[in-house]
Amino acid sequence: MKRKLVKQGVNALTVSLPAKWVKKNNLKAGEEIDVEEKKEGLVLRSSSFGIEPIKVNVNVSGPSKLIRRYIGNLYRKGYDEMRFEFDNPSYIKEIQKHIIGFLGLEITQQGSNYCVVRNVASVKDEEFDNMMNRMFLLTLTMGEDLLEGIKEEDFDKISNISILELTHNKLFNFCLRIINRPTFRGNVYFTGMLLIRLEDAGDRYRDIAEYIIATKHIKLSKPLISLLEEANKKLKKVYELYSKFDGSKAVHIQDKKKELTDKALQLLENVSEKEVRIAHILSNLIDDVYEAASPIFGLHL
Repeated sequence: MKRKLVKQGVNALTVSLPAKWVKKNNLKAGEEIDVEEKKEGLVLRSSSFGIEPIKVNVNVSGPSKLIRRYIGNLYRKGYDEMRFEFDNPSYIKEIQKHIIGFLGLEITQQGSNYCVVRNVASVKDEEFDNMMNRMFLLTLTMGEDLLEGIKEEDFDKISNISILELTHNKLFNFCLRIINRPTFRGNVYFTGMLLIRLEDAGDRYRDIAEYIIATKHIKLSKPLISLLEEANKKLKKVYELYSKFDGSKAVHIQDKKKELTDKALQLLENVSEKEVRIAHILSNLIDDVYEAASPIFGLHL
């Protein structure tokens, strides 16, 4: 649609807003709207952003993981109210179990064949930087605690990684929820890619920890421990790049990528049978750490 510019005063130009958009956002004269200047033009947003409640039928004959998929994707898309309908009353327990993994979600109403899940926590775009920083630091903590637990042969410290990963997931989902809001002013694509890489890295640390606990194989070979240590150091460099971007230092992030990747592949052939799976996970972790640097470059283009 096109609008004519109207001169107002000496230097000001005004333009009328589409009536349909004004009505949809319940705007009135004197209220404020957000105006963001981008290379391709101006973006106008209502300050009172919100998404209409959604109704979902979750009558599925299969794994309850599908219910978690419903909840997770609706939460990340920004819905504040979700009404889930079902025939099986036991689904209420499944829903209750899964909403624990998402910051701010609570069941506020329920019946024999439905429940209403609401987000009771405020979501502000300015919270993103703090949450993203927390997620980065938590990822680093998981790697450091896992390494220390292996070196000290401390099963308790290693088993605690799975608990940290639950918080890691909550931060990941909350950050995705923020960047999917139309009011988010960062780059959604590059930010989302960075979040996914950090989420994957957290999963790798958890998988190694759970495998060690399950097999009771805590005395890892020195090459494996050394590789984990190198991956942790590189992740710290990536965090430093994110915290304070420096193009000249960014080049050094790619140092030793091929060397570490080759080490991981060699370990797959040389370690004991019990350690093959850990070597494979470490290989994936190294990829996640190095690839996390790419969207950071993108954010500063």
